[in-house]
Amino acid sequence: MDGLLLDTEPVYRSVSKAAAKEFGVSFSDELFEKFIGRDQADVNIELKREFGEHFSLANFRKIWNAHWEIEASGMRIKKKVGVEAMLAELERMQIPFAIATSTHRERTKFLLSAAGLIQRFPIVVTGEDVQQGKPAPDIYSHAALKLEVLGESCVALEDSDSGVLAATAADMLAIMVPDLKAPSDAAASAASDIFRDLNEARLVLAGLFEGA
Repeated sequence: MDGLLLDTEPVYRSVSKAAAKEFGVSFSDELFEKFIGRDQADVNIELKREFGEHFSLANFRKIWNAHWEIEASGMRIKKKVGVEAMLAELERMQIPFAIATSTHRERTKFLLSAAGLIQRFPIVVTGEDVQQGKPAPDIYSHAALKLEVLGESCVALEDSDSGVLAATAADMLAIMVPDLKAPSDAAASAASDIFRDLNEARLVLAGLFEGA
């Protein structure tokens, strides 16, 4: 969802930097990139690794949420290039689809509603639905279960390294549309294709499914 369907990663980065500044620590772009596509448990580990064991996750999260509430109260959620055309194409071909996101369920609902997409996704799997977040395959395996298909029958669209690795670990074909961060060597090797936006990816998807 974040970074692929919705242009939310720059907002998260801005909120993280503002919260860190108030908390008295420095939050680099490189640090933020480590969080992209990861669930909260992994983010907490990275924060502890970066700032030390005495770093108060609870206090930082409280400040982060306060900044998020301010930002979210007046924000308009922008859809990424090609989202509407992609969804229309999948609906035309009657291809079932789902969201598999590390974002918490309540925030996921808020963002999809704010972007006018909540009704387009009857199946939404979040990090709260599985034991291990991306790059473990759990979230994609669970999404395939909800779609009532095998992972090997699925195509995953991803913007993050961890997402691509999670999808391929779930035996899915992974197509990458990078957002803020260029793909790592591991993700670039695992992805079947890498495109600039969803419009490019849509043309390949149409060919895959039309020939199925």
